[in-house]
Amino acid sequence: FERCDEGGDGVLSEAEMLTFARVAGFEGSREDWTEEYAFLCGEMGVDPAVGISEALFEKCVNDEGESGLYCSDEELQEIFDDHLQAKLASDDAYSHLQRSALVDLVFASCSLGRDDVLNESEMFTFASLAGFDGSREEWSE
Repeated sequence: FERCDEGGDGVLSEAEMLTFARVAGFEGSREDWTEEYAFLCGEMGVDPAVGISEALFEKCVNDEGESGLYCSDEELQEIFDDHLQAKLASDDAYSHLQRSALVDLVFASCSLGRDDVLNESEMFTFASLAGFDGSREEWSE
């Protein structure tokens, strides 16, 4: 969610949701997406002009019915790995974000449990990305 929320306003607009939908497999035109987005918002009881909150986004990617954009855990990881992580690595994609938002993004990308804490393994991932070149055993010490 945070990687799609380019405006940093806590909701996904039609254009921001289209970014996710395209990497999740949506192949229709921009006009097709406008209709699909309006349908999604209608199904969730949201004004399309307001956008989709993180809670509604989670509901949408978990919805296996016609009204959702269901993604398996593997698909979500692939979307992150293949597209959104590359977006983070671009020179200016997130240059407008304040430090606290960047910290939140890094934390979210390391937190596999999505439980607001980083366990030892997740901290090892962060430490490795931040320059720690030791083994897991060395990290555990």
